[in-house]
Amino acid sequence: MPADFSGTWSIDKHDSFDALLDLLTVPAEKRPPFPITQLTVEITQKGDNMHIKSTTAQGCNDYSFDIGSEFETNLVVWMPKMKVTSAWEGDSVVLTNEQGFKLTRSLEGGQMVTTMGKGDTTAKVYFNKTS
Repeated sequence: MPADFSGTWSIDKHDSFDALLDLLTVPAEKRPPFPITQLTVEITQKGDNMHIKSTTAQGCNDYSFDIGSEFETNLVVWMPKMKVTSAWEGDSVVLTNEQGFKLTRSLEGGQMVTTMGKGDTTAKVYFNKTS
């Protein structure tokens, strides 16, 4: 059975996002202030169905999907809207798009680690479970 990501996760730390946001052409006015100190992700998982709500100082983003499906969303408030395909890779949830963007959520040492990237440009966000 795949990993269970259910719960509320609060940001612990993150890598620099500048190069990734440049690559994704996120306008300066939509970028979060750095360092990101307010980011909470609430995940409800029932088998292969996931509901994810991300809350930042800039607002809230809410989406649901079934693993194996394609859907359109902006994964976080400040990211551009994109069509992604979801899949399990081992115990990790992976979202990819046709332009080469990839977001991976994995559980590592009690934390949820979200890795986002395109090509050789990546950034990681580390979350602690709060409930």
